[in-house]
Amino acid sequence: MSPPKDKRAVGPRAQVELDVDLSTYGKYFLSKLENVSAGGAFVRTREVYPVGTDVKLRFTLPNDNATIEAAGEVIWSYNQAGRTEPNSSGMGIKFTKIQDEDRVRITRFVEESTRN
Repeated sequence: MSPPKDKRAVGPRAQVELDVDLSTYGKYFLSKLENVSAGGAFVRTREVYPVGTDVKLRFTLPNDNATIEAAGEVIWSYNQAGRTEPNSSGMGIKFTKIQDEDRVRITRFVEESTRN
């Protein structure tokens, strides 16, 4: 499922499959980060939050030991019906607060991943 045209991220994105700790309201919930850009990410998860929900993300890029922590806002979501696996439910999240050095690390990762 693609996001609505007015909610699509701009700029290059890297396709990944990373564990991401998606914390909202102090709750730990493990999900998969499927693509990332300097401005946000798509997180595949069965626990889909409403558009406008503030979330916290914690993840580590491949071949990098430092954990990235960011605050974000759900800007679109898709909830696939049923319990079939694999399930495509997930959310587009726009980063609203992220350390400058983490944004630079993500930008470098995306550039390296999309070079070919």
